[in-house]
Amino acid sequence: MKKKNNMSYITQKHKEIMKIKKEHPILDVGCGTNPMGDVNIDIDDYGHNIAINLQKEKLNYPDNYFGTIIISDVLEHTKKPQKILHECKRLLKNNGKIIITIPNSGNLFYLLGIWKQDVITGNKHVNFWTKSTFIDFLKKCNLNVIQTTNTYYNRGRIYSKLDPFCLLFIVKTNQ
Repeated sequence: MKKKNNMSYITQKHKEIMKIKKEHPILDVGCGTNPMGDVNIDIDDYGHNIAINLQKEKLNYPDNYFGTIIISDVLEHTKKPQKILHECKRLLKNNGKIIITIPNSGNLFYLLGIWKQDVITGNKHVNFWTKSTFIDFLKKCNLNVIQTTNTYYNRGRIYSKLDPFCLLFIVKTNQ
């Protein structure tokens, strides 16, 4: 008998992020209650992070400092996601990479209007991207996509394996 996969969305997403080879130091932007970096930041103070809003402030680290930057389920909540990416590009080492996850607004949950806000924090999404529209956005931010991965939220639905719930991107800056 096949064991049912009951991993939560966050567990599945973190598992995918942890598979990726990362260079230190690692910055986790929007770490929430699950920090994955050597330096962890979020708008809210969770006791294990630096409380800062990268839409308005710069992080007090030198240029080209971080080898890997993780931005997981953050940009869809921000009014100025390009400012966050601009600051992350400043902080990223020349051959570093940024790992970004976003919800797939082309997912059936979005299309049916079921998933319009983050059910964990209650924070509403202000940006909605599909894979192709997010790639276009990244190009406008002068970032190159080097890998994409679909992440699924398995709730026992047949379409879950056909319909990616979350999109994971690995990007590098244009040199």
